[in-house]
Amino acid sequence: MAQHDDIRPFAPIARQAARQVARQGSRHLRPSGTRAPADCLAEHLIEAYRHAAACEDPVALDLIRLALGHVGRTYPPTGINAADEGHWS
Repeated sequence: MAQHDDIRPFAPIARQAARQVARQGSRHLRPSGTRAPADCLAEHLIEAYRHAAACEDPVALDLIRLALGHVGRTYPPTGINAADEGHWS
Protein backbone atom coordinates (compact mmCIF):
# COMPACT_ATOMS: atom_id res chain seq x y z
CA MET A 1 0.00 0.00 0.00
CA ALA A 2 1.32 3.46 -0.89
CA GLN A 3 2.10 5.87 1.90
CA HIS A 4 -0.13 8.93 1.96
CA ASP A 5 2.62 11.36 2.92
CA ASP A 6 4.90 10.30 0.07
CA ILE A 7 3.80 10.59 -3.56
CA ARG A 8 6.91 8.99 -5.03
CA PRO A 9 5.36 5.50 -5.44
CA PHE A 10 2.60 7.06 -7.57
CA ALA A 11 5.01 9.00 -9.85
CA PRO A 12 6.14 6.04 -12.03
CA ILE A 13 2.51 5.01 -12.51
CA ALA A 14 1.59 8.56 -13.53
CA ARG A 15 4.46 8.71 -16.03
CA GLN A 16 3.45 5.35 -17.48
CA ALA A 17 -0.17 6.52 -17.81
CA ALA A 18 0.94 9.74 -19.51
CA ARG A 19 2.97 7.79 -22.06
CA GLN A 20 0.06 5.43 -22.71
CA VAL A 21 -2.38 8.31 -23.19
CA ALA A 22 0.07 10.02 -25.56
CA ARG A 23 0.29 6.83 -27.64
CA GLN A 24 -3.48 6.44 -27.76
CA GLY A 25 -4.29 10.12 -28.27
CA SER A 26 -5.09 10.00 -31.97
CA ARG A 27 -7.23 6.85 -31.77
CA HIS A 28 -10.16 8.46 -29.98
CA LEU A 29 -10.80 11.49 -32.17
CA ARG A 30 -14.30 12.51 -33.20
CA PRO A 31 -15.00 12.67 -36.95
CA SER A 32 -14.44 16.43 -36.91
CA GLY A 33 -10.88 15.83 -35.70
CA THR A 34 -11.33 17.30 -32.22
CA ARG A 35 -12.41 15.82 -28.94
CA ALA A 36 -14.83 17.43 -26.54
CA PRO A 37 -12.90 18.83 -23.56
CA ALA A 38 -15.28 17.12 -21.13
CA ASP A 39 -14.64 13.74 -22.78
CA CYS A 40 -10.90 14.22 -22.58
CA LEU A 41 -11.07 15.33 -18.94
CA ALA A 42 -13.33 12.43 -17.98
CA GLU A 43 -11.02 9.96 -19.72
CA HIS A 44 -8.00 11.27 -17.80
CA LEU A 45 -9.91 11.21 -14.51
CA ILE A 46 -11.03 7.62 -15.09
CA GLU A 47 -7.45 6.58 -15.83
CA ALA A 48 -6.25 8.40 -12.69
CA TYR A 49 -8.98 6.65 -10.68
CA ARG A 50 -7.75 3.25 -11.88
CA HIS A 51 -4.20 4.06 -10.83
CA ALA A 52 -5.31 5.42 -7.45
CA ALA A 53 -7.32 2.23 -6.90
CA ALA A 54 -4.25 0.16 -7.74
CA CYS A 55 -2.30 2.15 -5.13
CA GLU A 56 -5.18 1.82 -2.64
CA ASP A 57 -5.15 5.56 -1.94
CA PRO A 58 -8.54 6.46 -0.41
CA VAL A 59 -7.90 10.21 -0.45
CA ALA A 60 -7.05 10.24 -4.16
CA LEU A 61 -10.05 8.02 -4.90
CA ASP A 62 -12.41 10.41 -3.11
CA LEU A 63 -10.98 13.49 -4.84
CA ILE A 64 -11.13 11.89 -8.29
CA ARG A 65 -14.67 10.66 -7.61
CA LEU A 66 -15.69 14.24 -6.74
CA ALA A 67 -14.04 15.58 -9.90
CA LEU A 68 -15.80 12.99 -12.07
CA GLY A 69 -19.13 13.92 -10.50
CA HIS A 70 -18.47 17.59 -11.25
CA VAL A 71 -17.63 16.86 -14.90
CA GLY A 72 -20.77 14.76 -15.24
CA ARG A 73 -22.99 17.50 -13.79
CA THR A 74 -21.32 20.42 -15.57
CA TYR A 75 -20.86 19.26 -19.16
CA PRO A 76 -23.44 17.69 -21.48
CA PRO A 77 -22.73 14.24 -22.90
CA THR A 78 -21.33 14.41 -26.44
CA GLY A 79 -23.64 11.75 -27.87
CA ILE A 80 -26.89 13.70 -27.42
CA ASN A 81 -29.24 14.35 -30.32
CA ALA A 82 -29.92 17.86 -31.60
CA ALA A 83 -33.48 17.63 -30.22
CA ASP A 84 -32.13 17.10 -26.71
CA GLU A 85 -29.82 20.12 -26.72
CA GLY A 86 -32.46 22.43 -25.22
CA HIS A 87 -32.06 20.54 -21.95
CA TRP A 88 -28.44 21.72 -21.62
CA SER A 89 -28.87 25.37 -22.55
